[in-house]
Parts: sequence; structure tokens; C-alpha cells
Amino acid sequence: MEEVVKVTSSKLEDVDAAIAEINQQFDVASTTLLLFFFSTSYNKEALAKAVQQHFSSIMVIGCSTSGEIGKEGYNQHSITAIAFSTNEFQVSAALYPNIKQLQLTQWHNKTIELYESHRSNFNIENKKEMFSLLLIDGLSRCEESFVRVVSKAMRGGPMIGGSAGDDLQFSETYIFYKGKMHVNCGVLLLISTKLPFTIFKSQHIHATDKKVVVTGAIPEKRVITELNGFPAAEEYARMLGLTEPAQLTDTMIAKNPVLVVIGNNEYVRSIQGVNQDGSITFYCAIDLGIVLRIAKGRDLYTSLEKSINDIQHKIGDIQTMITFDCILRRLELLENNQLAEVGALLSKYNAGGFNTYGEQIDGVHMNQTCTGVAIGYADE
Repeated sequence: MEEVVKVTSSKLEDVDAAIAEINQQFDVASTTLLLFFFSTSYNKEALAKAVQQHFSSIMVIGCSTSGEIGKEGYNQHSITAIAFSTNEFQVSAALYPNIKQLQLTQWHNKTIELYESHRSNFNIENKKEMFSLLLIDGLSRCEESFVRVVSKAMRGGPMIGGSAGDDLQFSETYIFYKGKMHVNCGVLLLISTKLPFTIFKSQHIHATDKKVVVTGAIPEKRVITELNGFPAAEEYARMLGLTEPAQLTDTMIAKNPVLVVIGNNEYVRSIQGVNQDGSITFYCAIDLGIVLRIAKGRDLYTSLEKSINDIQHKIGDIQTMITFDCILRRLELLENNQLAEVGALLSKYNAGGFNTYGEQIDGVHMNQTCTGVAIGYADE
């Protein structure tokens, strides 16, 4: 079976050598889109220049990461690139600048314009042959608003994405678009293909019966100040059976996230850190009055393997998986000595992607999950 999506990677430290190595691994002339995900250990200006020198003839879009997923599974301080064949894919893209200004109407109108233009330019009649892919500033704190507006403008079409990272520095993340590195922005791609595909979400964390109510918050900063009327860190620690907030280590927090239940679905709201004033900062939007459930994780490998089996039932053999995997999952795998094992599972199904500061699927932004799109093979 012909492979029309090529996952490539390089661990070389020198920027020019790394891009040259990637260039040797696929045919540029037959490529319509190159996605690339890169560590912030590379000089961003030198990286942008090298990409332009080698790939100026094709569309190249990418972002910075907190870990890469490449041919050999999980990587770090590397570059992963994914090439899409001109024969099987049609791609359109748009940059959304200055997203922290929350330009909701502009986002909506730009998305409709992109959607209609894509369908017209490529004569797309069957909406089921199209999905959207989002890369967005992982420190913008506006992913929820963005994906909600854009998903609605896309009229419910399948959408997946990831929030860019910066190797846990929490300083600045980058989106690469039209030869330049950008900040405070998002890029939306529309991708059409007649190949079988499905978007997916894999989550190994599930709710317990322990509940707390947010009674104090600073929503614009994703900060909770009170839970159940008590200082947030103090009450969270008590719910975990701890005697004081000082016992809330990074490992303890990662193993005991909270989530919200919407209908029959559970969405993780991961904690970024406990602050000195006893408040708690989150990776996702938090608001007054919402009910949070303390959550517990199951075996991540088993959960991911089940998700992949479900994908195969839908589309048959998997050609590739474009994968947005939360950085907290990677940290958990490191803690449990499972990184190589799960990386090998991803490698088996030709996954390419990165570790994120947040994941998106359809109109929802979440944490501590793995989202993406799996692409199958053409019917013979």
C-alpha cells in the first residue's frame, strides 16, 4: 500500500544539518504541505531561514513544542516533520494574529471565508472529506474562545489541534507560517482527502465521586482562589487526604487532576501549579460556580492501545496519526518509566506530532489528553 503521508525527524543539534536531514527523507516535488514541530532549543531565526532555503516551494506550517513525537516515538530537542502528498491532499490555511485581543467576530468571519474558499478552490462537495487542524499559541489563555468560535464557523466539521509549547519554560511559544516565526497567534488548516480518516481523543483519566465547587476565581488568569469557600490549595490538599498544601508536589498534582463533566463526556482541567498565596493556576479556563471532580488515572498504555484499536475498527489499517499529546502525559510516562513503551506504540502506527500545552477537539479545549487525526489507506 502506497504511503502518501511521510513522518520524518532529526535529532541533529545544528539547525542547517537537521533541516537538510529532513529534506533527504521525502520528495519535496510531490508534497503539498509540510507540518513541522520543533524544540525551542533551536535558534528560531536560524530555523526559519533554513526551512525557507530548503522548502520555499511548498506550504510549511509548524510550531514550537515541549517534546516531539517522531519516527522513533518520543523525542526531545529535535524536529519532527510530516509531509502530505499532492496527489491525495488539498490544503488551505489562514493566520489569526493578535489572538489575545479576542477578536471573536473577525475570527468567525475569517473562518467562514477560509472554509468557503477552500471548498470552491478544490471543488469540495462532500464535507465528510475535510477536517481542520489548529496550531495555537500555548500561552495565550484564549484557546477556549478561539476553538468555540472557529468550530461553530466550520459548521461542526471535525477539528483537532494542539497548543504550542516551549520546553516548559512558559516564556513564549512560536507558530511558523509563510516563512516567519509568529507569536500571539493561531493557524488553522483545512485539509481535504478521499482517504479514510477519523479524529480521536484518548484519555486515561476519569472522575471519582469527590466533588468541589469553585467559589473564588480570576478567570482571565485561569486562577482559582477558593474551593468550597476555603483557600484553593488548602481545600484541594484536603480532598486528596493531605494535611497541608506543601505536600502538593508536581507528581501529586499530575496524579490527581480535576475534570468537568459535560453530558456523558469528561474533560480534564489540569493544574499548572500551586501559587505562594494559596491559589491554583490551571492550563484551561476556570470560572466561578463550576463543579470540579477529583480524577484518577488508569494505565496510559492500555488506554491508548484501546483508542488505537477503536480507530482501526473505523478506518482499517492506519497509515499515520497526527498526534497532539499533553506534556503532562509525557511527564507521567517519565515518572512511571513508560515513555519508551508508549513511544514504541506510537511509532508502530507511524505517529508524528508533539507534546502540547493543551489539546483541542471540535469546539473544546482540554488537558491531559491525546487528540489527533488518524489517516488510513486508499481502498484497493
